[in-house]
Amino acid sequence: MKKSVLAMMLAAVAAFAARGAADADEDDPNGGILERREAVPSRPIGVLDRQKSVKAEAFASAIRDLRIVTALPFTPGATNAPVRVEVVDEGDSITTLYPEQMRGVVSVKALSKDSPTKEVLLVRVQKAVARAGLHLMGSGYGPRGCLSSTVRSLADLDRLALDPPTPDAMTRLRGGRMAGVKMLRFATYQQACREGWAPPPANKRQKEIWDEVHQLPSKPIKIEFDPAKGK
Repeated sequence: MKKSVLAMMLAAVAAFAARGAADADEDDPNGGILERREAVPSRPIGVLDRQKSVKAEAFASAIRDLRIVTALPFTPGATNAPVRVEVVDEGDSITTLYPEQMRGVVSVKALSKDSPTKEVLLVRVQKAVARAGLHLMGSGYGPRGCLSSTVRSLADLDRLALDPPTPDAMTRLRGGRMAGVKMLRFATYQQACREGWAPPPANKRQKEIWDEVHQLPSKPIKIEFDPAKGK
């Protein structure tokens, strides 16, 4: 994939992520975000919750949000995934990687050394999981500010924005592609309705979009015979 095309895809994902990751957002004029169904689905990046510091529901939701932020198939609980990131309570290093096994370990203990708030800890977990997945798939160190860039401390991690990885990092995910892990694609609910694959509406705004797209003409189209043209 050419870098220019990848840059446009990531820019679109960034715009979605900036509005939030809710699939059925009442305030989104386009009806929220849907993940496209591909003919050949990507294999998942499994994220295994083996810690007790973050509530399971909040953890799973945060990992699902990473799908939109990174356009990569981070999937909570996917134990048989070709790429796996385990989040555990113990450990002194934020991230430990086992590249031959395509496995990474994120330590909540290391992320909690300065007693952060629950909100800060959750964002740190998101960033650490994203970084582990990217590095396991071959991103290497991305440019400054990228999620895959060099991190030496919690302060470095906190300075990173939870934004889509740079095209420079995403073009190097050869390990992931060899394992069947591909970038995800998204569309607005409105676009999905127009293309004919949107699920039934889940809120008022989606119902409005659904009805607008599927509305039949109020007056049937008449084909009238024109004697001057007909023979």
